[in-house]
Amino acid sequence: MENEMNKITFAAWLSDMRQGINPEWESLKRARFTDEEIDAWKAVAEAANKCLALPKLHGMERHELCHYFHLIQDQILARLGLRALGRVEEGKG
Repeated sequence: MENEMNKITFAAWLSDMRQGINPEWESLKRARFTDEEIDAWKAVAEAANKCLALPKLHGMERHELCHYFHLIQDQILARLGLRALGRVEEGKG
């Protein structure tokens, strides 16, 4: 059953890619992330890609960078759950 679901997911991803749709951004929109949260996600992805393109200085560098960027992504993802629980505060920052 799980393998069948992976085929369906991959087929949908492939279809989106062929149509020029970035499935990552579209899936975030479908999940009801705000435009600002998607912009933050894109900024994190861009920063991660730039850091990972730098010359490697030690053996665990890539692993550590991925870990830290995933922590930031987790915070962005948590916002959806917090909103669903009604935990919205006024103001920014």
